[in-house]
Amino acid sequence: MKRYLLTLAVLAITATTFAQQQTYHPVPFDLTNSVWYEYYVDIDAYAIKGAKVNYYHFAQFMLDSNDLYLDGIKYHEIIYISNGISEHTGLGIREDTASRRIYVGRGSGNTFEETLLYDFSVNVGDTVKRGLYYNYSIENIYVVDSIDTVTLGGVPRKRIHFHDNDHCVFTRNDVFDIDESWIEGIGSTLGLFHPSLIWAETEVEENVLVCYSNGDSVIYHNPHFTDCMPTASLINPDAPPRITAYPNPAKDRITFDFGGARFSTLRMVNAAGATVLETALTGHEPQHTLQLKGLPSGIYSCILSGKDGTATEKIIVE
Repeated sequence: MKRYLLTLAVLAITATTFAQQQTYHPVPFDLTNSVWYEYYVDIDAYAIKGAKVNYYHFAQFMLDSNDLYLDGIKYHEIIYISNGISEHTGLGIREDTASRRIYVGRGSGNTFEETLLYDFSVNVGDTVKRGLYYNYSIENIYVVDSIDTVTLGGVPRKRIHFHDNDHCVFTRNDVFDIDESWIEGIGSTLGLFHPSLIWAETEVEENVLVCYSNGDSVIYHNPHFTDCMPTASLINPDAPPRITAYPNPAKDRITFDFGGARFSTLRMVNAAGATVLETALTGHEPQHTLQLKGLPSGIYSCILSGKDGTATEKIIVE
């Protein structure tokens, strides 16, 4: 009886393994219908916080459906979208499905260069080199710690985890750690370009993948963010957007930094509750400067309202 049960157990394990082998297939990148939604901190601005500039950003990367040929090699061009404005980067991405490798390239002729971005053929214990954005000659080496399979978008995908690579992400209202993983057909959980930041369109440091969508479907969603393309970067969706105003006190003019939030109206109210000034905003401006000439000295409430809620800032006019 014991031998019979053991045989059944072995057969069950064999059947499960065989079923997994039958249902799992390598998942290629979809180079025509994909959008990567990312959050990052501009390191130059972050280093000089006293300047009160906006160093929290959200951006999108998508791929042009038209072929891009660089030095005779076919790529799809990467389109960078920030504040709703699309930019052609001249940077291409391609996949060698046979080797399960993703390459990124740019230039042509004497200026052509290409590098390996992802290698989904690696095994546990293998090393992966990463080029840093600020020094082309320095490469960090990361070790593949473990490999498993995760089902996203109804598809089993190989997921590669890296050893000792905690990544601290700073948002306006939260700080969290995230370990880097590579997911087949999606890329790194720290952003599309994180395996080789020298190719990134922006000089980033604290970056993370918020969402990845394909067509009309969201395939990957980072649980630390409430929306796929958030502006407040908050776990608590009811928290008001944070803005800054400078100089404060002000004389002739004051600048509002929206911290990534989108507003359509700015209204200025005096101490008696009367609206003394109201202006329309585009909803895509990272900052707005308000002229104060002619306003009496005093304390005012500036009320910003729009798609991301309402925020109020007290200012003093001298």
